[in-house]
Amino acid sequence: MQLKKALKVLEAVLAATALAGGWLHATGNTDNPYGEPFRLECTAYYEGEVTASGQEVREGICAGKREWLGLTCIMYEDDGGKPGACIGIYEMLDTGGEPRIKDGSCIDVYMPGREECLEWGRRTVWVQLVEAEG
Repeated sequence: MQLKKALKVLEAVLAATALAGGWLHATGNTDNPYGEPFRLECTAYYEGEVTASGQEVREGICAGKREWLGLTCIMYEDDGGKPGACIGIYEMLDTGGEPRIKDGSCIDVYMPGREECLEWGRRTVWVQLVEAEG
């Protein structure tokens, strides 16, 4: 099952890279079945023990809008208003109490400590949400 998830995520990353590089031109949702990456703000958190999904907090997860719970989040740098290099792949296993997280204008990535959160800061990123289980 992990291979199935990895293949879906890889396909989504390749499609987003192709769109960002101009190799594909989205017309509706046909060229990229996972939807185009979208821009939002990203912060970091390190407190808490259990996520909204019931799993323990750990690196590799993020918090977002409740409707996104369970999806895979592929995160890209903001490269002058378009998706840049892939930052990482996160499991959307948590939700946040902050209004910007609840309304989907911000996501929060889990970091192991305060210093890492301060280093991450507040940044604009592009995310692509993928239904990839397993």
